[in-house]
Amino acid sequence: MSQPRANGTISPTRKTSLGRLCEILAVVFFVSCLFVYGLGIHGVWAAIVILGLLGLSGVTYRSAIKYAVEARRAENVLAAADRDRAAATSYKVTSARLRTLEETGVPRDVTSALAELREQPPLNEEQFLNKLATDPATDLGWERTHEFKDKILKYTKQASN
Repeated sequence: MSQPRANGTISPTRKTSLGRLCEILAVVFFVSCLFVYGLGIHGVWAAIVILGLLGLSGVTYRSAIKYAVEARRAENVLAAADRDRAAATSYKVTSARLRTLEETGVPRDVTSALAELREQPPLNEEQFLNKLATDPATDLGWERTHEFKDKILKYTKQASN
């Protein structure tokens, strides 16, 4: 049995794994059922074994579907939370933040490009990096932007509302 998290839930990855395991077991039970039937054994005991294997196959396949649906639902909730968090985070260039970036070793060409964005309203991460890399006023380029992306985002992030 899988170990639950501290809040009593099972991670989406674990649910996906459990779903796959149940699906494999369902196929094994079904193939076993066909094997027993194929042996040509008839009688009450053979019928009980075949029905039992079919029942186990159905129950484990139903569990596989349940785990798959739960995993997908959990992944959707996590993705929505990530989107909300990303939308709530904004980035803005100020004089103080430019000084901090210079003090942390960001080269002059990068801080000059950032200085061109001082008048911009706060932007989300994607918009901010796109503006920095492609705006003709900054002319920094994607490679240079990506090189200092972590520092730039760390020191231009605005506090959440």
